[in-house]
Amino acid sequence: MSYSYKILTITPTGLRVGGDDQTAPIAESLEEKSNELGKKGWEMVTAVPTLSHGGAVSKILAIFKRSTSSQKS
Repeated sequence: MSYSYKILTITPTGLRVGGDDQTAPIAESLEEKSNELGKKGWEMVTAVPTLSHGGAVSKILAIFKRSTSSQKS
């Protein structure tokens, strides 16, 4: 079986202040994008923190895959 992969960078929007906990905004963005892509046949493989500052993650790399036989866009 062969797959297509999509890699997204998830970041919170709006003004951020050093030390702010970005967990909720990142989780909301990740959930929204995952549900949107899931409807198109994409499945999340993993999510990896890519940028942290002061112990808080501020960016996540999300990797999705789908079978090439189910491509819808």
